[in-house]
Amino acid sequence: MQLQRMGKPVILLIKEIYYPILAAAGVPGNLVTIVILCRGKCGLSNCISAIMLAMATADLQTLPRANANVRLHTKMQNMSGRRPRGSSNP
Repeated sequence: MQLQRMGKPVILLIKEIYYPILAAAGVPGNLVTIVILCRGKCGLSNCISAIMLAMATADLQTLPRANANVRLHTKMQNMSGRRPRGSSNP
């Protein structure tokens, strides 16, 4: 049995709130990390700095895409007019 509220699975409602908050905090945090690591005066070895720079860059590319996927899924579901799988008739 799938929990639903207002015709949407609860997990989609959680993602619609969680991902924008995550992106709002994650994008500026990753940008600051990239700037600090590019300066090279953070006290880390070159290898560790390169790994952390790659992780921050990959995370920066992933956060907006995750938010867009949730919004696209919601929009497609609204356009189709179908009820989600697992929903019961009213």
